[in-house]
Amino acid sequence: MSELSVGTLSGLAANSYVVDIASGSTLDLSNATDLPASALPAGSILQVVSTTKTDLFSTTSLSNEDIPGLSVSITPSSTSSKIFVISNLVQGHSNSGYWNYFTLVRDSTAINVGTGGTTDNSTATVYTANGFANSSVSITALDSPSTTSTLTYKIQMRIKSGGGTGRINSFANSGAEGSSSTITVMEVAG
Repeated sequence: MSELSVGTLSGLAANSYVVDIASGSTLDLSNATDLPASALPAGSILQVVSTTKTDLFSTTSLSNEDIPGLSVSITPSSTSSKIFVISNLVQGHSNSGYWNYFTLVRDSTAINVGTGGTTDNSTATVYTANGFANSSVSITALDSPSTTSTLTYKIQMRIKSGGGTGRINSFANSGAEGSSSTITVMEVAG
């Protein structure tokens, strides 16, 4: 096998260099330190930001409110990038037959929200069928924000009208802490 070692590759004009890799050959970039995101193919994961909430949160609010500790910020490198959001929540409700509503929000805009349903649930991304027992709720979305400004993704929560207490990371009846919830965002090259 032949090996070519060079310090710098220069084209005839600034940034005009081309390296042609023969079919069946590979280019090892494992030690690259300054590979621009624009050089990666569409679908590549450019960055990942995640946070985990381990403490208890409870609410009796009938209006959406932020869940403290379940928000994450990301700055896309290109306006063509998409943001893939994954959130897993452990939730419960103090009253049998009542449930919690969760909404995924980008900055102040609810995203991935359905258009059907009743007045109670039509503005939620997801809601639980019966929150009395602990259960896991997953939210996923592929967002196209078309910006390079910093974005904050967060989860908001409210309860069904009728009373009771909605909880995150708790045993439904006791309110004792018992688990953790996460939100992760990934920039995907467009």
